[in-house]
Amino acid sequence: MARDPLEQVLTLLEAAQELDVHPDSLRKLATQGRVPGARKWAKRWVFDRRRLQGFKRTYRNVPGRPPGR
Repeated sequence: MARDPLEQVLTLLEAAQELDVHPDSLRKLATQGRVPGARKWAKRWVFDRRRLQGFKRTYRNVPGRPPGR
């Protein structure tokens, strides 16, 4: 029996939690084309679970500028 394809898709919030980044940061990376498997679907970002796991192994989350600068 084939797997449900929707099980392989994460929403923006789910993917951000998986990467431990803010959803806005992930949206920006996806818009820049830096996240493999990121696609717009019905005006929302969705992420392929397997490709996101591969990205997670190579992505280095560097904190941004401190507030107020």
